Amino acid sequence: MGFAMASLPFHLSLCFLVLLCLGSGFPRTAGAVLSGNETDRLALLAFKDEITSINPFGALSSWNQSFHFCQWSGVTCGRLHQRVIVLDLDDQHLSGSISPHIGNLSFLREIWLDNNSLSHQIPLELGRLQRLQILSLSNNSIGGKIPANISASSCLTRVHLSLNRLEGQIPEELGSLSNLKVLNVEKNNLTGVVPRTLGNLSSLQTFKALQNSISGNLPDVLGRLTNLRGFGIANNRLVGTIPSSIFNLSSIRAFDVGRNRIQGSFPSELGINLPNLEFLGASSNLFTGSVPFSLSNASKLQIVSMGNNKFTDSIRNFSTNLRILALDNNKITGNIPSGIGSLINLVGIYLWNNEFTGEIPPDLGTFCQLQELSLSGNKFSGKIPMFLGNLSLLAKLYLEENYFDGNIPSNLRNCKLLEVLSVDRNNLTGTTPREVVSLSSMLNLTASENHLTGSLPIEVGSMKNLEVLDVSNNMLSGEIPSTLSSCVKLRLLLVEANNFQGTVPSSFSNLRGLEELDLSRNSLWKTPRFFGRRQFFAEIKSINE
Repeated sequence: MGFAMASLPFHLSLCFLVLLCLGSGFPRTAGAVLSGNETDRLALLAFKDEITSINPFGALSSWNQSFHFCQWSGVTCGRLHQRVIVLDLDDQHLSGSISPHIGNLSFLREIWLDNNSLSHQIPLELGRLQRLQILSLSNNSIGGKIPANISASSCLTRVHLSLNRLEGQIPEELGSLSNLKVLNVEKNNLTGVVPRTLGNLSSLQTFKALQNSISGNLPDVLGRLTNLRGFGIANNRLVGTIPSSIFNLSSIRAFDVGRNRIQGSFPSELGINLPNLEFLGASSNLFTGSVPFSLSNASKLQIVSMGNNKFTDSIRNFSTNLRILALDNNKITGNIPSGIGSLINLVGIYLWNNEFTGEIPPDLGTFCQLQELSLSGNKFSGKIPMFLGNLSLLAKLYLEENYFDGNIPSNLRNCKLLEVLSVDRNNLTGTTPREVVSLSSMLNLTASENHLTGSLPIEVGSMKNLEVLDVSNNMLSGEIPSTLSSCVKLRLLLVEANNFQGTVPSSFSNLRGLEELDLSRNSLWKTPRFFGRRQFFAEIKSINE
């Protein structure tokens, strides 16, 4: 074939290659067609022979002499030549290996074997499939290396190899796949560096290599990928800085380099150069400098995940379409800007472990879609605002380790979906609101190390789903409510270092799931007999300690 093509004019040779990628061929004799059909049938039977376990519904039960192989389940043939063009057996609970005879299906365009339990290695014979456009083997147990010779399948547009046990490097040879649009190798055991040859993939739209052990620097040639929309290489071992050329790829929608060891700063014009950006992930790295103010120009931005770095300076406004703002565990100072109220679509705000000061701005009370607010580990002061009770969808509220004073707002009762309320280690005073401890949705309520007074309301028994209650190190008094025994899902009950009096309710024997109970440093005077039962508590700090 090579000699024949060499003797053809250039434009005819090009047409030949195009026809090859489209699955068309030159006219064949009837004998040749029959021979090809038999080749495909035998190749499929060889594939079946390597499958050791089959879906109980019989994914391959039709693969027998009673049916023409073009009628077998998962097999699609071309109408003209009756040759196999698609093998689709994803999510069929198949185990075993992929037979090398698959390389004999010379008209094959698509292979879909995702979501099975296939093992062993990717057969080298796949490199013989000149018409192959889609190779999808995700979510199996395939090991070994990615065969470099699959680059010979020059028509490939999509390669999905995620969620396997592949090792070794991403082959440099893949850089010759000029038609490739998607390369997904995430969640494997790949090592080595990102090949510079990937910069040749002019058609590439998505590159995902998350959760591997890829190291080294990102090559600057990736800046040539002008069609790139999704770039994900989080949770690897990358170092160095991000090449500036990547920040000029205006087509990018999702960019995630989180959980590496990348350093440097983001360009101030980031939001202008990447106008289509929807997801920005850079958490758990060594980034410094400011969060770019220009991100407010990225009108499509929905998620900003830049926590656990060394960003400084106060935060600025973002796109009004923003859904998640995560800048936790940095060194950001100043107040939350009042203009944050324009972000009415936010469902999650994560600003914990920074150096924010001042009060919670009233704008937060307008976030009707907010489900999680985490401001813990800062220097916020003032009262916990009443307007937080307006957040009817709020499920998790973390305010611990700040300088809040005053009472726990009683109108948090309006947050009917509230599961977690954490206000530990503040300067809170007053009583525990009975309206708050009546929320049946509550799973975790922690208010330790404050200055709360009064009794623990009997309404605490209304929290039927409660798993953790920690009101230790306050100035609570009165008796421990026997209604707590209604909270049968309790795992941790910590009430130490208060002024509780009287006896421990005998009904606590109903709390069979309790793992830790601390009653120490109170004025309780009687230990119930059931404390001595080995099957009852995993750990008890009793009233006498």
